Amino acid sequence: MKLSLAMKRSITALILCLVATTACSGTSDQGPPPLVSTGGVTTGGHSHGGSLVSQPLTRYGGPVSVKMEVEPSAPQAGQQFTISYTLNEAGQPLTLNKLQITHERPMHLIVVSKDLQYFSHLHPEEKGNGRYAVTTTIPKPGPYLLFNEFVTEKGITQYDRHEIKVAGEAAQGDAGTEKLEPTLGHVQQVGELSTLLAADTVTVKRRVPTTFFLDVSKGGRPVMDLEPYLAAAGHIVIISADTTQFLHTHGEPHDPNVPHTHSATTHPLPPVRFGPQIEFTHTFNTQPGLYKIWVQFIYGGKVVTVENTVEVLK
Repeated sequence: MKLSLAMKRSITALILCLVATTACSGTSDQGPPPLVSTGGVTTGGHSHGGSLVSQPLTRYGGPVSVKMEVEPSAPQAGQQFTISYTLNEAGQPLTLNKLQITHERPMHLIVVSKDLQYFSHLHPEEKGNGRYAVTTTIPKPGPYLLFNEFVTEKGITQYDRHEIKVAGEAAQGDAGTEKLEPTLGHVQQVGELSTLLAADTVTVKRRVPTTFFLDVSKGGRPVMDLEPYLAAAGHIVIISADTTQFLHTHGEPHDPNVPHTHSATTHPLPPVRFGPQIEFTHTFNTQPGLYKIWVQFIYGGKVVTVENTVEVLK
């Protein structure tokens, strides 16, 4: 059968769509694309499977109308200010009973400086009429990014990205923006703990699933009494150097005697004590470059935040 020119063009376009699905999205891009886990029990990004392979979405926002405010409107470095989110869906406030409690909280808010040198994991609480708020203090002036996450009662996860400016004078001797350098495979000292982030591959490549292992030791000995943080062995946040790509997922205790199936339906609760490794798997599906990774867990009753920078190759 002889194909017309129009039919040939249609077939070519279909093939291109199958090869690069993001290029054939029915909606236009609005805002930078976040990263999100596709394997969890909720959609849109909240990974409930520990070391599930996480992959990117194409945009922020979702079905819920979100109004973000800071009070005072011009926050000052070193002074308390309030971040609030007012949620509405179909003209009705999204009250607490219309949200899922995920990892013990209705809302997870990640605050980072634009140079990724500052990090904070906060949890806005319900204040009534669909408003959720948290009070915090940021030590240095500059531009900051707010990545907020919540899950509706229908199981839809929504991320919202906002930028704020914190006013004030830089401290004397502050060098300003620091350049990110890869630290994968290098020991990072966090208080009395020595940590080492390693991968199951020599080079981390785009579109190839990579499993990471965070090893925690103290005084040269493995730490076996790490504790879960908010119902997970570890909370993991990954942000690209240009701050367009974002992921909040979770790790699980690494046990060489227990196979990790990366199940899309199970959410294994971590033991009360575990160690010395936290495992998580991630696929950098969007762009090569540098990515900052934060891993949070509890040790000695306190939240420990370990940060590393990973270079992703084509």
